[in-house]
Amino acid sequence: GWVTGVDPIAAGGRRPILAVRFADADPIVVRRGDDAAAVETEAELLATVASETTVPAPAPLGWGPSPDGPGGWLATPLVAGDDLHERFVAFDPPARRDLAAAFGRFLGELHAAFRFDEYGPLGVDAGELRAVNRSQPARSDRTAAWRDWITARGRERLDRLPAAFADVADAARGRLDAWTPETAPTPRLFPWDFRPGNALVAGDTIAAVVDWEAPLAAGAALSVAKTEYLLADWFVPDEADGLRRAFRDGYREARPLPTVDDVHRIVAIAETAVDSHGVVTNPRYPPVGRDEAVRFHRRHLQDAVY
Repeated sequence: GWVTGVDPIAAGGRRPILAVRFADADPIVVRRGDDAAAVETEAELLATVASETTVPAPAPLGWGPSPDGPGGWLATPLVAGDDLHERFVAFDPPARRDLAAAFGRFLGELHAAFRFDEYGPLGVDAGELRAVNRSQPARSDRTAAWRDWITARGRERLDRLPAAFADVADAARGRLDAWTPETAPTPRLFPWDFRPGNALVAGDTIAAVVDWEAPLAAGAALSVAKTEYLLADWFVPDEADGLRRAFRDGYREARPLPTVDDVHRIVAIAETAVDSHGVVTNPRYPPVGRDEAVRFHRRHLQDAVY
Protein backbone atom coordinates (compact mmCIF):
# COMPACT_ATOMS: atom_id res chain seq x y z
CA GLY A 1 0.00 0.00 0.00
CA TRP A 2 0.88 3.65 -0.12
CA VAL A 3 3.28 4.86 2.58
CA THR A 4 1.66 7.66 4.59
CA GLY A 5 4.41 8.29 7.11
CA VAL A 6 7.95 7.38 8.17
CA ASP A 7 8.94 8.39 11.67
CA PRO A 8 12.13 7.71 13.63
CA ILE A 9 11.79 5.80 16.90
CA ALA A 10 14.17 6.70 19.70
CA ALA A 11 15.31 3.34 21.08
CA GLY A 12 18.82 3.36 22.48
CA GLY A 13 20.50 5.18 19.59
CA ARG A 14 22.64 2.22 18.46
CA ARG A 15 20.99 1.93 15.04
CA PRO A 16 18.31 3.63 12.94
CA ILE A 17 14.77 2.45 13.75
CA LEU A 18 11.82 3.72 11.72
CA ALA A 19 8.05 3.36 12.07
CA VAL A 20 6.47 3.05 8.62
CA ARG A 21 2.73 3.63 8.19
CA PHE A 22 0.57 2.73 5.21
CA ALA A 23 -2.78 3.83 3.88
CA ASP A 24 -4.25 0.34 3.72
CA ALA A 25 -2.00 -1.94 5.84
CA ASP A 26 -0.80 -2.28 9.40
CA PRO A 27 2.23 -0.19 10.38
CA ILE A 28 5.65 -1.80 10.64
CA VAL A 29 9.02 -1.13 12.23
CA VAL A 30 12.17 -1.25 10.11
CA ARG A 31 15.57 -1.55 11.78
CA ARG A 32 18.84 -0.99 9.98
CA GLY A 33 22.13 -2.57 11.05
CA ASP A 34 25.73 -2.27 9.86
CA ASP A 35 26.30 -6.05 9.95
CA ALA A 36 24.06 -8.18 7.72
CA ALA A 37 24.99 -11.36 9.64
CA ALA A 38 23.93 -9.73 12.93
CA VAL A 39 20.61 -8.73 11.38
CA GLU A 40 20.07 -12.32 10.19
CA THR A 41 20.84 -13.59 13.72
CA GLU A 42 18.29 -11.23 15.26
CA ALA A 43 15.67 -12.24 12.69
CA GLU A 44 16.24 -15.94 13.33
CA LEU A 45 16.09 -15.41 17.09
CA LEU A 46 12.86 -13.40 16.88
CA ALA A 47 11.22 -16.02 14.69
CA THR A 48 12.09 -18.78 17.16
CA VAL A 49 11.03 -16.78 20.22
CA ALA A 50 7.69 -16.01 18.58
CA SER A 51 7.06 -19.64 17.61
CA GLU A 52 8.46 -21.50 20.64
CA THR A 53 7.50 -19.29 23.62
CA THR A 54 4.72 -17.02 24.85
CA VAL A 55 7.13 -14.10 25.09
CA PRO A 56 5.47 -11.25 23.13
CA ALA A 57 8.33 -10.68 20.72
CA PRO A 58 7.43 -9.13 17.35
CA ALA A 59 7.92 -11.86 14.73
CA PRO A 60 9.96 -10.79 11.68
CA LEU A 61 8.01 -9.87 8.55
CA GLY A 62 11.16 -9.92 6.46
CA TRP A 63 14.83 -9.14 6.48
CA GLY A 64 17.66 -8.81 3.98
CA PRO A 65 20.88 -7.08 2.98
CA SER A 66 20.82 -3.33 2.73
CA PRO A 67 20.10 -2.19 -0.85
CA ASP A 68 22.40 0.83 -0.60
CA GLY A 69 25.51 -0.41 1.15
CA PRO A 70 26.80 -2.82 3.79
CA GLY A 71 24.52 -4.06 6.53
CA GLY A 72 20.96 -5.23 6.52
CA TRP A 73 17.36 -4.46 7.43
CA LEU A 74 14.73 -6.18 9.55
CA ALA A 75 10.97 -5.49 9.48
CA THR A 76 8.55 -6.38 12.28
CA PRO A 77 5.01 -5.29 13.20
CA LEU A 78 4.65 -1.99 15.04
CA VAL A 79 3.22 -2.80 18.49
CA ALA A 80 1.30 -0.08 20.30
CA GLY A 81 2.23 0.46 23.93
CA ASP A 82 3.97 2.61 26.51
CA ASP A 83 7.61 2.32 27.58
CA LEU A 84 7.59 0.17 30.74
CA HIS A 85 10.73 1.94 31.99
CA GLU A 86 8.70 5.15 32.22
CA ARG A 87 5.50 3.52 33.46
CA PHE A 88 6.77 0.98 36.00
CA VAL A 89 6.73 3.25 39.07
CA ALA A 90 3.23 4.50 38.19
CA PHE A 91 1.69 1.06 38.81
CA ASP A 92 0.56 0.06 42.29
CA PRO A 93 2.68 -2.54 44.18
CA PRO A 94 0.58 -5.60 43.24
CA ALA A 95 0.71 -4.64 39.56
CA ARG A 96 4.49 -4.16 39.77
CA ARG A 97 4.85 -7.63 41.24
CA ASP A 98 2.68 -9.06 38.46
CA LEU A 99 4.92 -7.41 35.87
CA ALA A 100 8.03 -8.75 37.63
CA ALA A 101 6.50 -12.24 37.60
CA ALA A 102 5.80 -11.92 33.87
CA PHE A 103 9.44 -10.97 33.25
CA GLY A 104 10.56 -13.99 35.25
CA ARG A 105 8.23 -16.34 33.37
CA PHE A 106 9.38 -14.97 30.02
CA LEU A 107 13.06 -15.42 30.92
CA GLY A 108 12.37 -18.95 32.13
CA GLU A 109 10.65 -19.77 28.86
CA LEU A 110 13.60 -18.41 26.89
CA HIS A 111 16.01 -20.55 28.89
CA ALA A 112 13.82 -23.62 28.41
CA ALA A 113 13.52 -23.05 24.65
CA PHE A 114 17.18 -22.38 23.81
CA ARG A 115 20.27 -24.45 24.55
CA PHE A 116 23.64 -24.30 22.83
CA ASP A 117 26.96 -26.12 22.72
CA GLU A 118 29.22 -23.20 23.64
CA TYR A 119 29.24 -19.87 25.46
CA GLY A 120 29.53 -16.60 23.60
CA PRO A 121 27.97 -14.67 20.71
CA LEU A 122 25.21 -16.27 18.68
CA GLY A 123 25.11 -16.47 14.90
CA VAL A 124 23.34 -18.33 12.12
CA ASP A 125 25.29 -21.33 10.86
CA ALA A 126 23.82 -23.59 8.16
CA GLY A 127 20.41 -22.08 8.82
CA GLU A 128 20.52 -22.71 12.59
CA LEU A 129 21.13 -20.42 15.53
CA ARG A 130 24.40 -21.44 17.17
CA ALA A 131 27.00 -20.11 19.57
CA VAL A 132 29.84 -18.90 17.39
CA ASN A 133 32.82 -18.12 19.60
CA ARG A 134 35.19 -16.56 17.11
CA SER A 135 37.75 -15.49 19.70
CA GLN A 136 38.84 -18.98 20.73
CA PRO A 137 38.32 -22.61 19.71
CA ALA A 138 35.72 -24.82 21.36
CA ARG A 139 36.80 -26.29 24.69
CA SER A 140 36.24 -29.92 25.62
CA ASP A 141 36.33 -28.97 29.32
CA ARG A 142 33.05 -27.07 29.60
CA THR A 143 33.60 -26.11 33.25
CA ALA A 144 36.88 -24.42 32.35
CA ALA A 145 35.25 -22.81 29.33
CA TRP A 146 32.47 -21.38 31.50
CA ARG A 147 34.90 -20.06 34.10
CA ASP A 148 37.11 -18.48 31.43
CA TRP A 149 34.17 -16.90 29.59
CA ILE A 150 32.34 -15.37 32.54
CA THR A 151 35.48 -14.16 34.32
CA ALA A 152 36.85 -12.59 31.13
CA ARG A 153 33.52 -10.85 30.57
CA GLY A 154 33.44 -9.72 34.19
CA ARG A 155 36.97 -8.32 34.04
CA GLU A 156 36.20 -6.46 30.82
CA ARG A 157 33.14 -4.86 32.44
CA LEU A 158 34.98 -4.04 35.67
CA ASP A 159 37.73 -2.36 33.66
CA ARG A 160 35.14 0.03 32.17
CA LEU A 161 34.07 1.34 35.58
CA PRO A 162 35.21 4.89 36.44
CA ALA A 163 37.70 5.78 39.17
CA ALA A 164 34.97 6.07 41.82
CA PHE A 165 34.70 2.25 41.72
CA ALA A 166 38.45 1.53 41.87
CA ASP A 167 38.64 -0.14 45.31
CA VAL A 168 35.53 -2.30 44.99
CA ALA A 169 36.42 -3.18 41.39
CA ASP A 170 39.83 -4.44 42.55
CA ALA A 171 38.16 -6.58 45.20
CA ALA A 172 35.71 -7.88 42.58
CA ARG A 173 38.60 -8.92 40.32
CA GLY A 174 40.02 -10.88 43.23
CA ARG A 175 36.71 -12.69 43.66
CA LEU A 176 36.67 -13.56 39.96
CA ASP A 177 40.25 -14.85 40.07
CA ALA A 178 39.48 -17.09 43.05
CA TRP A 179 36.21 -18.48 41.67
CA THR A 180 36.01 -22.07 40.48
CA PRO A 181 32.55 -23.30 39.45
CA GLU A 182 31.68 -26.79 40.62
CA THR A 183 29.88 -27.63 37.38
CA ALA A 184 29.33 -26.09 33.99
CA PRO A 185 25.80 -24.86 33.24
CA THR A 186 24.21 -25.68 29.92
CA PRO A 187 24.64 -22.65 27.64
CA ARG A 188 21.25 -20.93 27.40
CA LEU A 189 20.04 -17.81 25.66
CA PHE A 190 21.40 -14.65 27.31
CA PRO A 191 19.31 -11.73 25.99
CA TRP A 192 21.70 -9.23 27.52
CA ASP A 193 19.35 -6.21 27.29
CA PHE A 194 16.25 -7.92 28.70
CA ARG A 195 14.80 -5.13 30.87
CA PRO A 196 11.77 -2.85 31.36
CA GLY A 197 13.26 -0.24 29.03
CA ASN A 198 12.87 -2.73 26.18
CA ALA A 199 9.26 -3.64 26.99
CA LEU A 200 5.99 -2.00 25.98
CA VAL A 201 2.86 -2.19 28.12
CA ALA A 202 -0.78 -1.88 27.12
CA GLY A 203 -2.78 -1.23 30.26
CA ASP A 204 -1.02 -3.37 32.88
CA THR A 205 0.05 -6.11 30.46
CA ILE A 206 3.37 -6.48 28.63
CA ALA A 207 2.48 -6.05 24.97
CA ALA A 208 5.94 -6.54 23.47
CA VAL A 209 9.57 -7.15 24.37
CA VAL A 210 11.82 -5.47 21.82
CA ASP A 211 15.53 -5.08 21.00
CA TRP A 212 17.00 -8.57 20.68
CA GLU A 213 20.25 -7.35 19.16
CA ALA A 214 23.55 -9.21 19.70
CA PRO A 215 22.28 -12.23 21.69
CA LEU A 216 24.66 -14.47 23.60
CA ALA A 217 24.79 -17.96 25.08
CA ALA A 218 25.64 -18.15 28.79
CA GLY A 219 24.69 -19.91 32.00
CA ALA A 220 21.09 -19.16 32.98
CA ALA A 221 22.13 -17.77 36.38
CA LEU A 222 23.86 -14.80 34.76
CA SER A 223 20.66 -13.82 32.93
CA VAL A 224 18.66 -14.17 36.15
CA ALA A 225 21.14 -12.02 38.11
CA LYS A 226 21.20 -9.25 35.53
CA THR A 227 17.46 -9.12 34.81
CA GLU A 228 16.44 -9.06 38.47
CA TYR A 229 18.97 -6.27 39.15
CA LEU A 230 17.42 -4.17 36.38
CA LEU A 231 13.92 -4.97 37.58
CA ALA A 232 13.83 -5.60 41.34
CA ASP A 233 16.63 -3.29 42.52
CA TRP A 234 16.39 -0.56 39.92
CA PHE A 235 13.08 1.23 40.50
CA VAL A 236 11.56 0.94 44.00
CA PRO A 237 14.13 0.17 46.74
CA ASP A 238 11.50 -0.52 49.41
CA GLU A 239 9.93 -3.20 47.21
CA ALA A 240 13.12 -4.88 45.98
CA ASP A 241 12.71 -8.08 47.99
CA GLY A 242 9.06 -8.52 46.98
CA LEU A 243 9.80 -7.82 43.33
CA ARG A 244 12.68 -10.30 43.37
CA ARG A 245 10.45 -12.98 44.88
CA ALA A 246 7.77 -12.32 42.26
CA PHE A 247 10.35 -12.43 39.46
CA ARG A 248 11.78 -15.72 40.71
CA ASP A 249 8.33 -17.25 41.27
CA GLY A 250 7.46 -16.35 37.69
CA TYR A 251 10.67 -17.96 36.45
CA ARG A 252 9.83 -21.17 38.33
CA GLU A 253 6.56 -21.41 36.39
CA ALA A 254 8.67 -22.16 33.30
CA ARG A 255 11.64 -24.10 34.69
CA PRO A 256 13.68 -24.65 37.88
CA LEU A 257 15.49 -21.54 39.10
CA PRO A 258 19.29 -21.76 38.71
CA THR A 259 21.53 -21.03 41.67
CA VAL A 260 22.71 -17.41 41.51
CA ASP A 261 25.99 -16.82 43.34
CA ASP A 262 28.10 -13.74 44.06
CA VAL A 263 30.17 -14.03 40.87
CA HIS A 264 27.01 -13.93 38.74
CA ARG A 265 25.91 -10.82 40.64
CA ILE A 266 29.32 -9.16 40.31
CA VAL A 267 29.36 -9.61 36.54
CA ALA A 268 25.70 -8.57 36.20
CA ILE A 269 26.20 -5.36 38.19
CA ALA A 270 29.46 -4.51 36.41
CA GLU A 271 27.66 -4.98 33.07
CA THR A 272 24.84 -2.71 34.15
CA ALA A 273 26.70 0.07 35.98
CA VAL A 274 28.05 1.71 32.82
CA ASP A 275 26.85 1.74 29.23
CA SER A 276 28.89 0.85 26.15
CA HIS A 277 30.45 4.35 26.19
CA GLY A 278 31.58 4.04 29.81
CA VAL A 279 28.88 6.41 31.10
CA VAL A 280 27.39 5.53 34.49
CA THR A 281 23.77 4.40 34.11
CA ASN A 282 21.04 6.08 36.15
CA PRO A 283 18.57 3.99 38.17
CA ARG A 284 15.06 4.99 39.31
CA TYR A 285 12.45 6.86 37.33
CA PRO A 286 12.81 9.75 36.95
CA PRO A 287 16.51 8.86 36.83
CA VAL A 288 18.78 10.00 39.64
CA GLY A 289 21.91 12.06 39.00
CA ARG A 290 25.40 10.68 38.47
CA ASP A 291 26.60 10.88 42.09
CA GLU A 292 23.60 9.01 43.43
CA ALA A 293 23.87 6.51 40.56
CA VAL A 294 27.50 5.80 41.48
CA ARG A 295 26.49 5.23 45.11
CA PHE A 296 23.71 2.88 43.99
CA HIS A 297 25.95 0.67 41.85
CA ARG A 298 28.84 0.76 44.36
CA ARG A 299 26.56 -0.37 47.18
CA HIS A 300 25.20 -3.32 45.23
CA LEU A 301 28.64 -4.29 43.93
CA GLN A 302 30.05 -4.15 47.46
CA ASP A 303 27.22 -6.36 48.71
CA ALA A 304 28.10 -8.95 46.05
CA VAL A 305 31.86 -8.76 46.66
CA TYR A 306 31.92 -8.76 50.45
